[in-house]
Amino acid sequence: MKKRLLTIIVALASLLTASADGRTAWVFLNNGNIVKGTVTKTDTKVFITTDDGSELSYPMLEVNRISYKAPKLPAVGTDPDLKDMADSDKGFWFSAQLSGAYTLFLSHHCSPWTELDLAGGYRFSQYLKVGIGVGGRYYFENSKLRDSSIKWSFPIYATVRGNFLPDTYRTVTPYYAVDLGGAIRDGFMWRPTFGIRVGQTRSAFLVGVSYTGQSLRYWTGKDKYVSSLGITVGYEF
Repeated sequence: MKKRLLTIIVALASLLTASADGRTAWVFLNNGNIVKGTVTKTDTKVFITTDDGSELSYPMLEVNRISYKAPKLPAVGTDPDLKDMADSDKGFWFSAQLSGAYTLFLSHHCSPWTELDLAGGYRFSQYLKVGIGVGGRYYFENSKLRDSSIKWSFPIYATVRGNFLPDTYRTVTPYYAVDLGGAIRDGFMWRPTFGIRVGQTRSAFLVGVSYTGQSLRYWTGKDKYVSSLGITVGYEF
């Protein structure tokens, strides 16, 4: 009888001790989490009733500290210096592209070539980006097209590009690009491209169809304007 009475007294004392702390607090756990709620505690456990009515409990070994003052958390998303560049409508942009094309001749042999380009510049909006680009072009059947023993030429150009439609609510967006410049070992060049962007505002894959008009020294020794039609794939951020 005495043992049972002693057990009841100890239990009541524990409950009284636990209920004495019943006020709002922030519990800092050892795993880095912070739990807010009405806190009661014993020597071995912390009991938390959260604002939504959930009842949680943690062993004291998992608790780092208990604070009755609201912690100062970093203002992520409100600090003007913290910007998500993936959603930024203005700023610098860069791209890498690989193209493959065939010259367009009705009465002559059509020649394939490929080109790798790097471009970059400034983005005023999703509808208008300007910049410069450089590339390396390789002619697979050079002797049937150009009066040169070197199969390489190097385009250098200004570029203007942008979206036809806003990409705010879509991941696939039609785009345009117009390149204007020249190529080392060739001559004047211009290239309009139309295609689609797949991805986010500042991170997207590009697939397009391009026309290239290139002035070069033809294999006959005369200057000639050559047209080519190709496919371009790339990545822009």
